[in-house]
Amino acid sequence: MPSQGPRFGATITDNSGVGSIAWTNPTNAGATDDAYTTITFPSGAAAISHYLKVVNFKFGIPRNVQIQGIQVEVEKKSDTDGSDFMSDSEVKLVGGEGSIYDTDRSKTGSWSTTEGFVTYGGPRDLWGTTIWTSTLINDNRFGMVIAASVPSNSAQVIGSIDSVRITIFYDIPGGSGGGMKVSRTRKTTDYRIGKKTKKGWQVIGRLDGKLAGHMTKAAALKAIKRGNKL
Repeated sequence: MPSQGPRFGATITDNSGVGSIAWTNPTNAGATDDAYTTITFPSGAAAISHYLKVVNFKFGIPRNVQIQGIQVEVEKKSDTDGSDFMSDSEVKLVGGEGSIYDTDRSKTGSWSTTEGFVTYGGPRDLWGTTIWTSTLINDNRFGMVIAASVPSNSAQVIGSIDSVRITIFYDIPGGSGGGMKVSRTRKTTDYRIGKKTKKGWQVIGRLDGKLAGHMTKAAALKAIKRGNKL
């Protein structure tokens, strides 16, 4: 499957949209260089951090592709994972229009004391929405947010993030073998071949007459003959 990335975010800020504790030196999370943005939770009551907001990944996804998955990797660690520990509170995507989306991919369990990348999402994970386009992802407002939390702690806990990177996975309609993904329930026998265009041969629903996408003619004929799902 074609992909682009991983790429690192170029604009990184503390965002007070959630929580009460701010990230220090947020711009340090722009590269794998052992310069960290940190969050310090004092001893006492349970608490949640602000968002660390990372956007402007400078993607150049081609037009008219079909986004299949978004993978986020956060390089992070905590100074403790014992009885006083830190964990994810929220891990969400930020759309190209600047909105923080609802789907949360935060993980259970404490942050490790050994620095390393933790993966969220993947090649076939659209994070709960199918609206993704190359335009949204190429926008400099696209990115992610992460917030951390602690339970009631007897000691201070410090979390560190070294970098955040994102990889985009996509299919190219009309590519070799027919990369078009129009339905996981309808078979190709529910479609017919239409006119040839600059994008390839049209694939049209037999009942509704709607354009489902484009494929090479050879790939479309072969798939329809087999009765495979598109």
